[in-house]
Amino acid sequence: MMHQDDDSRCGGNSGVGREKPVLAKPSPEPNVRSRRGALAASFVVTSLVGVLFISGCWGKDFPSLACQRCVGFVAIMAAAHVVGYRLWQRQQWQTSACVLLLVVGTCFLLLIKGHLCAKSMVFLSCWTTSLVIQVRTPMLPTRNGLHRIGSTSVILLHIILIAWAVGMFFTRLAFPVKATEIIGHRGASKDAPENTVASLRLGFAQGVDGCELDFRSTRDHRLIVIHDDTTKRVAGVDKKVSEQTFDELRALEVGQWGKWKGKGFAEKLPTLDEALATIPEGRRLFLHCYCAENDIIEVQDAFLRSGKKPEQVVLIAFTLEPCKKFKAVLPRCKAYWLYVYGPKVPSLDELIQKAKAAGVDGLNLDRRFPIDKAFVEKVHNAGLELHVWTVDDPSEALRLIAAGVDSITTNRPGWLRSQVKLSLDN
Repeated sequence: MMHQDDDSRCGGNSGVGREKPVLAKPSPEPNVRSRRGALAASFVVTSLVGVLFISGCWGKDFPSLACQRCVGFVAIMAAAHVVGYRLWQRQQWQTSACVLLLVVGTCFLLLIKGHLCAKSMVFLSCWTTSLVIQVRTPMLPTRNGLHRIGSTSVILLHIILIAWAVGMFFTRLAFPVKATEIIGHRGASKDAPENTVASLRLGFAQGVDGCELDFRSTRDHRLIVIHDDTTKRVAGVDKKVSEQTFDELRALEVGQWGKWKGKGFAEKLPTLDEALATIPEGRRLFLHCYCAENDIIEVQDAFLRSGKKPEQVVLIAFTLEPCKKFKAVLPRCKAYWLYVYGPKVPSLDELIQKAKAAGVDGLNLDRRFPIDKAFVEKVHNAGLELHVWTVDDPSEALRLIAAGVDSITTNRPGWLRSQVKLSLDN
């Protein structure tokens, strides 16, 4: 005798009326989570390092530019990591790693402000690592010929870039480029009273390669730092320097006159010893001589008392006699011949000939001379250096740097240096 529920045991319509079980959403595999975590950590670290680097280089002087660069850098990092993650999801992790290495390495390379050899080494390390990853990882089975062509093209591109980086590295080692020096005219004379200890110290604090000052001889044959032959412009009292004693001139206040009044400066006309004492290690001081040839012995004595190295002190003058005397008593120090541009200026060949005959080390020319690359090469080929004064325009400074001059003298050394570096970085 059959029971009514036999058909249910036999599998009839037993599934009718039952609810289907709800399947839980699978959680990401551990390796997927680790990929996400690794990429997130990479994004955070690279972005943070880049932002800190940009802020340190440009944040103080150019906050708006620093903000723009930070935003752009983070955006590029985000895009690179998103692309890398998508490629990683498709099991093309080697391509993902290549993308990240190329983008991150190139971005950091553009931020480096050091020697070109260092930049080429960054390129070389990133591209070599990327190439090794690309070559060592087996290619996924695919019927798409374009994928294989693309992978081969990527490898060839890496090889070309690596060869270029190696060539750039050894070319710069073989042909090093000497950087143009920035010299503070009478110190940082735009920001402090000219030819004072405060101006010289400020100039060196602004990162200049050297400062320039002017000195004259007093009635009692002592050297004092001042440009004009009278004290009227810097002290408000019209006294001829050569007719005053050293003590009379030292009694004058030059830090509270004209535009410097109420600015907190308390300055006297410095001695040459006080000026030489401001030179930091690795920097130098240009001494503009307005004295007679016989006063050079006083310069020699001040230099020997200072304990400075010969390469830290340079004499410059509009006449060759003081330069010749200076080279005679201090042959290891350099001397440059100053010359003003005008309608009756000698030819460059004449200037070079007279400078070589006098035994000076270079020319220090007015910026109005027609200085270009050929002009500079002619001076350098004669075994002389070429220095230029006084340049306060960044575009003119960049033109002279491109021509290859050895130094540029400016009233605004800190500002001009930052403007030039900003233009070169961009």
